[in-house]
Order: sequence, then C-alpha cells, then structure tokens
Amino acid sequence: RALYAGGLTPLATLALLQSGCGVQDEAVAKALKHLRQFHADATYTTALQTMVFCYAEPERDLILIQRNVRWLEEHQIRDGENAGMWAIPTLGTPDHTDNSMTHMAMLALYEAERVGVTAADETWRLALAYWRRSQNPDGSWGWGPAYPGPRSTTAAGIASVLPAPQRLEPAH
Repeated sequence: RALYAGGLTPLATLALLQSGCGVQDEAVAKALKHLRQFHADATYTTALQTMVFCYAEPERDLILIQRNVRWLEEHQIRDGENAGMWAIPTLGTPDHTDNSMTHMAMLALYEAERVGVTAADETWRLALAYWRRSQNPDGSWGWGPAYPGPRSTTAAGIASVLPAPQRLEPAH
C-alpha cells in the first residue's frame, strides 16, 4: 500500500482552487467528484482532502469535512515524546513522524474551523505544546525535535503555532 495513496489529486486540486479556478472548472469538478468518493487514510491525504473541501464547497461537503477532522483527531499522537504530532502509518515498522505531517494536519484543522467544523480543544492544546517544546533554541523548527531549522520548516512551525492560541484563547 502506498503511503500517500490518493494524495496527488487533492494536492493538485488545492493548487487549482488557490490559483483561481472555480468548482465549475472541468478539472476541479472531476477531482471533487473523485474526492467525495475517496476515503483518505493517511495524514497528508486526509489533510489535503479536507482543505480542498473547505475551499471548494464547504456547505456541500460539511459531513466529509467533519469526518476528516475526526479522523485527524483520532490519529493525533496523544502521549509520549511525540504527543501532539501526526504520523504516517507504516507497515511493519514504527510510524514515521515529522513536522511536515503535523503542519499539514494543523492547516486542515484551521481551514475546517474557518468553515465551522471545530476540533476539540485538547487536539489544539497537544499540537501547540508539541510545537513549543520542539522549537530550537535559535527559534527555528526542523523536520523534528533537535533537527536544524531551515526556513521552510521554520515557516511551517510559525504557521502551525499562530492559529492555535487564537483558537484556544479567542478575543473577547
């Protein structure tokens, strides 16, 4: 089984939507039809599919967004040194975790919240606590704890940390 089965379609569809193509565009409409029938079972694919549904027709796909948010919540690591992260389930070996998967899951949760589908406070708390404890002394983030922090993963860390406090401590 491929680790990213079904991941290219939501990635390409998200790029089309963010570049201005609408749901009436032939390629987007065809992709949405496929994605509505495809049950994602990996972090990247579930996160990307969720973001597509949130950008395209969130009212129409509300049940699918809710399903995917629950999947992401159920697959967040809840304890141990990787608490707050998401992983790629692997066959026969320990699951692989890194900040890229965790970032993608948090982007999906943010987009879901934007369209009215909320994740549990504990999901956000765990994720925020993970990002805070895994930040390097120089303020950067790498692929995981104690990895050097290039600009790309530092940007992902910042983008992951910013919405969590807003979600947990809304302005009065």
